[in-house]
Amino acid sequence: MEASTWVPLVIAVIAPLGAYLLAARKMSGKVATSDANALWKEASAIRDDYRDRITKANDRQAALETRVATLEGQNNDLVKENYELRTEITSLKTLVSTLQATIKRLENVIDVQDKELKKP
Repeated sequence: MEASTWVPLVIAVIAPLGAYLLAARKMSGKVATSDANALWKEASAIRDDYRDRITKANDRQAALETRVATLEGQNNDLVKENYELRTEITSLKTLVSTLQATIKRLENVIDVQDKELKKP
């Protein structure tokens, strides 16, 4: 056989075999053996970043819930105190009205007694 006939035949057999071996290495399913390694590392970094963000958000949420509970307790205390103060104000207004009426009545009594004392 001549070299001009077997060389193309060998190339025809070796070329697909070489392409297969190169593709098999690149697509072997092992992340470290392909360009997917860089993508895998980037995706892992993104997942880690999101885990950190979620953890921080959960911590912040817990702190805010605690703060809201504390503020609601303070608000309830203030509402109770406000109610008590309104009740006391109403009571004091009633007392003031009673005292003003008493003063008015006593002024009238004094006026009557002054007139009686001034009569000859």
